[in-house]
Amino acid sequence: MPQFSAIQQRDRLGPRNPKPILPIFSESETWVDVSNPTSGSPSANHFLNHLIHLQQNQRSRHKKLHKNYSNPPIGDKKNHATPADINLTVKLGMKDADEWGKQFEAYRVLNQKEKKSVLSEYGILFLLIDLGFKTSQEADDEGHWLLQNGKTLEVAVSSKNPSVNHFVSELINTISIPFQTLKIDDFECAVLKALLLLNCSFPNCVVLKNVMELQNSLFLQLMEHSTKKFPTRGPERFGEVVLLMSSIRNAMKSFYNQTRVPGLFYHTSFEPFLRNILLS
Repeated sequence: MPQFSAIQQRDRLGPRNPKPILPIFSESETWVDVSNPTSGSPSANHFLNHLIHLQQNQRSRHKKLHKNYSNPPIGDKKNHATPADINLTVKLGMKDADEWGKQFEAYRVLNQKEKKSVLSEYGILFLLIDLGFKTSQEADDEGHWLLQNGKTLEVAVSSKNPSVNHFVSELINTISIPFQTLKIDDFECAVLKALLLLNCSFPNCVVLKNVMELQNSLFLQLMEHSTKKFPTRGPERFGEVVLLMSSIRNAMKSFYNQTRVPGLFYHTSFEPFLRNILLS
């Protein structure tokens, strides 16, 4: 199996001793140091099992939000997302991405400013994967994009905001429909989240160091999973999943465009702390 150094060419050399860091979020978070399979800790497969378990716990927490909202059926106008719902969605996405990032030594050793730079992009990438998976699993209509609390963004024929309408349509067509068509599972979601963290150029020249071996191990695990899932077309399946990373990155850029336009996603509707991250 070839190494995937062509995908990640930045120098990964750097200090491995953790620096003292302050939490991005006030809630105390825990992490398990299993993210370095090349220096005696558990294998990448064990690490992925750990990440999948964390992913399931985060989704379970999201489901509890439904109990806090009296949601009508999907498609009902009362179920349409408001700016407050968008604010909550982004806040949850950032918090979950930060918790996820703490499972990786390369993220933990960053200082607070560097973490905010990473979260300014990765938090949205992480959020889009979670919501794309939720929408692909639960939406009754291809014209709906679901948030964690069950509220929806809908592609309306007669939209008062064409920009948002186009954005939601893009999310559905480039993420949730491909997720549904490809039958993306929990394992593949976890791999996508991990690879998008390890294989990305973040603002302010922040680079996650010493991740090449882990990244290559994750690619190998994805190939093995693809072959087990589709024995006759494993490499093709592997390529289809990897290509989703580009679609998710493009959707992240579209999200940022929306935060600059007055409307549902306008950055002034976000909490100051979220604006500080998104505009970092």
